[in-house]
Amino acid sequence: MKKIICIMIFAMAFSLSAQNIPDGSNIIIITTKDKTESTFRNFARILVKEGFVLETTEPILLILTTKIKDRSYGFLGGGTVRIKLSAQVDQMDSASQITLTGIFDDPGISKAMGIKSDMFDKDAIVISSGSSSSSSKGAAWKIMDEVAKKYKDAIIKYDEKK
Repeated sequence: MKKIICIMIFAMAFSLSAQNIPDGSNIIIITTKDKTESTFRNFARILVKEGFVLETTEPILLILTTKIKDRSYGFLGGGTVRIKLSAQVDQMDSASQITLTGIFDDPGISKAMGIKSDMFDKDAIVISSGSSSSSSKGAAWKIMDEVAKKYKDAIIKYDEKK
């Protein structure tokens, strides 16, 4: 009986500590108290530190995009997911907000379907929540979410763009 109670308490504590991410979320909103220009530079640094190469850095429009990055996932890193992230920084009342989105593909699946690797932007899939992290879609979401959470002292929210 004590074992069951301990398991129930652990499960309740775990579920309360996990942030509720709605299925189908495809936008991560990062809100920080930093000034807009600082937010832009800080997030660019985070992307580079996480191994992404910046493709676009537009300091006037405050837009960042990364080049395609391959990341391993799954059992012993047996799968590969290709990811490209985009971030738009906006000034809010007394805060800055980063809107983070991304696209991905699975080279193994693309190859099996006869999709050429140079067609990434055309054939990629929007990264969204709701899949197991053992799938390429779930792995892509997990990677994007982990990047967002690297911004210190920020509030993270999730939304869905239809």
